[in-house]
Amino acid sequence: MEEFFKDGFILRILGKIAKLFYNAVFRKVDHIIVPDFPIPHTICQLNLNFEKKIQEKVLYTGPLPAKKPDEV
Repeated sequence: MEEFFKDGFILRILGKIAKLFYNAVFRKVDHIIVPDFPIPHTICQLNLNFEKKIQEKVLYTGPLPAKKPDEV
């Protein structure tokens, strides 16, 4: 997320505020479910960039299937 807010002083400040906000929200939840491949094969891990305490709540469930189980 920080990549979107790296150009210019005001955008960097807005990026820091956004990060503070979403980290505060993520500290309040029990689990965060990410439909991605499990570690170490995850695609999203670098983009998510959670704090260490929040990272413990993240569960990588694998990609979401395009079909229902009874259609397979």
